[in-house]
Amino acid sequence: MKKLLLITFLFFCGMMSFAQSGVNIEITIHNDNGEAMQNVSVRSEEGYLLGVSDWRGEVTIHSVKTGDVLHFSHVAYHEMEHVINKDNIKDKSLTVKMFMKFHNLPEVTVVENVPHVAYNNKVVSIADYEINNQGIYLLAHRMRHYSLLHLSFDFDTLAEIKLPRKFDHFYKDVYDQIHVVSQDSAYWVGTMKRGDEYVGMKLTMGINIDQFYYIHAHVSAATDQVIITHLYTNRGQELYYFDIGQNEEKKIDTTVLEHIRWEEGCMLMANVRKFGPMGWRGEAQSLFEKPIYDPVFNMNNEIFVFNFEDNIINHYDNRAEKMNTFPLTFHKQNSWNNKVRLVEGWNKKVLMDERNSSFYAVFLNHGITTLKKIDVAHGTVSNSAVFGGFPFIEKLKVYNGKAYFLFANDYTNNKRLYEVAIE
Repeated sequence: MKKLLLITFLFFCGMMSFAQSGVNIEITIHNDNGEAMQNVSVRSEEGYLLGVSDWRGEVTIHSVKTGDVLHFSHVAYHEMEHVINKDNIKDKSLTVKMFMKFHNLPEVTVVENVPHVAYNNKVVSIADYEINNQGIYLLAHRMRHYSLLHLSFDFDTLAEIKLPRKFDHFYKDVYDQIHVVSQDSAYWVGTMKRGDEYVGMKLTMGINIDQFYYIHAHVSAATDQVIITHLYTNRGQELYYFDIGQNEEKKIDTTVLEHIRWEEGCMLMANVRKFGPMGWRGEAQSLFEKPIYDPVFNMNNEIFVFNFEDNIINHYDNRAEKMNTFPLTFHKQNSWNNKVRLVEGWNKKVLMDERNSSFYAVFLNHGITTLKKIDVAHGTVSNSAVFGGFPFIEKLKVYNGKAYFLFANDYTNNKRLYEVAIE
């Protein structure tokens, strides 16, 4: 009898402890069309990030109790609120349906010129392209061979070299030099001139691909005085920028230029380390597949750091001495419980027009790309260019007031280079 009482008492204590600590609830999130929703944030009533839904629309929330309030948010959908009830605790599951927002579109300046095919050769598919002050470089894939083309800005062919099929993309380094890259090697693309006329092209300084990436992997920008390198830590949620240059004693000196930290990401990462990954597939993994995005640029021999975590742009001279700090406001907006979130469609990408000394932000909504010019002094966007009719364009670049991109628009599925004036 005593043994039976002891077992009953221990069972009752276990149930009480279980009820106090809460249960793990499997949540499935879909939209009003029944489609699974990825990247939905689940927060507590205090605003703490509890988890993010995966590609199946699933997320596991730990230690949930009756009466807990969960908030569900997504940039394109109305926020939802749910109070955990006894049935949720009993079933250890919850299904949430979210409804899409409908907005009045803000007034924009739409590109008057329609993008047109810049290099018109129907039997050629462009694998990649790059631009510097010497012209436009194309990796052109034909049926029987690949070619490296050097074009003028009027798209006249200045030089051509046949390449093995393994070369499939370009790499432009911080000194504006272009390299053609394969899975096992990389070569610097050199141009030959006679006076002001380009008379040829050659590949030089071939290097093993591992050595190539070892040299370039952590180099972010450079002026005539310093080199800017970067290092990600805490699973990509913290970023350090270093400037490397000579000190007054003519010795190489390395100092920290910027330390950027995403507080929410670091907090969630700490919870993952403490309690393990969320859910049987680990929803946290998708959150940390990409590091935080806070790019650095060299413009006119000066350094600009876009710090999207602290909402500022830091401006340095060629010696990495800080000159100015500007607010950065275009990418975020107020949300519920006085939190901020990313503006709908913000694609976490900034492009630089080195020729016109301009920066552009890239937005993507339902496959349509919008390019917005950044007013650096105020951190806002001053005008827009919408590429309607060209869904899911690839490799967007800006140079000298013109936008360039790759797009396949016919039955051949060959990618062609398009050009359009945006200023």
